[in-house]
Amino acid sequence: LIGTPNLASLMDDVKESAISLSKESGVAVQEIVKSFRMFVTAGLDATTSLAGMNTAVRGSVATMGDSVETARILADIYNVMGDRITEVSGAQDKMNFIMNTMATLMPTNVFTIQEMSEGLKNFAAVGNAPLFLLQTFFHFFGIFLKPVSQKKGS
Repeated sequence: LIGTPNLASLMDDVKESAISLSKESGVAVQEIVKSFRMFVTAGLDATTSLAGMNTAVRGSVATMGDSVETARILADIYNVMGDRITEVSGAQDKMNFIMNTMATLMPTNVFTIQEMSEGLKNFAAVGNAPLFLLQTFFHFFGIFLKPVSQKKGS
């Protein structure tokens, strides 16, 4: 948030958004603000962090995951793949696109947000490969996670 022209105004926006999102989602305001902080600490600007916060909280509710962990994953993927997403433009639409892709692939590949978080620690560098698109990243990531998910059921 360094270099933000009006930090007090931004913090008011975060507070208002967090309260509104809490009423909508049932997620505690403190957790929503922690989600915002995940994006900021990942080096994203205030506008992108606010967009990510909204997507992470709504996405965590939809996938029955943890909003802070979802925020961390979204921030990591956005940092690695955000510039390559050409289907949509703008921070909010790109965050939504990533979350929708994750949510669509989760049932097929049978992994949770927590498993995804653990797997990304080992797999995220693969996303830096040139011309590696988001869907390709998630396809290979799903293959990478299958052995982890299958061990749970054994």
